[in-house]
Amino acid sequence: MLDAYRDARVPVVMFNRQAQSPKASAVACDHEGGVEVLLERVAPLVHGRLAVLAGPEGAPVSEARLRGIYSSVERLGLTIDRVVHEDCSFDGGRRAANDLLAGGSALDLVVCVNDAMALGILDTCRFDFGLTVPEDLMVTGFDDIPQAAWPSYGLTSLRQPVRRMAASAVRLLGEMIDSPDADGETRLLSAELKLRNSTDRH
Repeated sequence: MLDAYRDARVPVVMFNRQAQSPKASAVACDHEGGVEVLLERVAPLVHGRLAVLAGPEGAPVSEARLRGIYSSVERLGLTIDRVVHEDCSFDGGRRAANDLLAGGSALDLVVCVNDAMALGILDTCRFDFGLTVPEDLMVTGFDDIPQAAWPSYGLTSLRQPVRRMAASAVRLLGEMIDSPDADGETRLLSAELKLRNSTDRH
């Protein structure tokens, strides 16, 4: 489809998706780089097993964040015990928590590819399993939705620069209209790490 638009000289900028075609342009959050920054900060606090809660297999944003997790844990000497795929919802996080913690499974950190699932993990850990966060288990998310900063959650997360991404996409589209024969370009903007109570081990 992207090639068809290009052949018809219709400019297209993908938003928060990295284009697979070298002819396409995109503006996105640097999902991989953000996760790398996050794990570098929390890695010294990890003393046990690590699990990952991902979105549906093949979902582009989840897959990008997973790539960042895989490359980071290898570089930092961490080991992923399990990867669970869910539907990116709060209830998906609750289901995953029951799966991960059943039978007294001793995890030290759960890295979630979005905040909604992370909040589901947090509530299930505290209210269903009686675990204390972050002493018994650390949890991280991604997106920094408003609830992440609520005192009842205090979720360590990564904030996407949505406004700057939108402005960059509009600028790039204007440049493509002015230069329709230019090669495709991908612009990645860095996420901002928000450290909160869910990883605040002293």
